[in-house]
Amino acid sequence: MLEPIAVTETVDGYELLPDAKVDLDDGVVTVDGEAIPDAVIVTEQYLPLYPQASQVPPKQAGTNGGGILGANSAYPFENPSAASNLIEMTLILLIPVALCFSFGKMVKERKQGIAIFLAIFMMLVVALGGIVIPFIAIKAIDLIVATAGGL
Repeated sequence: MLEPIAVTETVDGYELLPDAKVDLDDGVVTVDGEAIPDAVIVTEQYLPLYPQASQVPPKQAGTNGGGILGANSAYPFENPSAASNLIEMTLILLIPVALCFSFGKMVKERKQGIAIFLAIFMMLVVALGGIVIPFIAIKAIDLIVATAGGL
């Protein structure tokens, strides 16, 4: 856990106090300058330990996802940094690309493997364009509205 958080006990369990200021020296929690007497300061985070390393390859090769904890690759022990996440995403795409070229080698016509790869790559570009272009358009509209004084 990077910094301590404050929670209050409710009927359903615990509720996070998102705007709380935590003073560890005095053990006081304040929200908008007002002390919260029943707040609990949490300084430790407990993460379950499982044999994740043995479960990653079947998760990556299969289509059911989730992994042993059902968190895909978002679990801190499985994918601790942005660099490891980038490497993992790159390697996830490596298997389908390799299968395209291995098909070309198997039928003894490399051009067929390249054609399959290019077809898949073009579909990926179209799909990403369908996500990125509307996102850029929405951001541009937001900028125009903000510059014009808002609505």
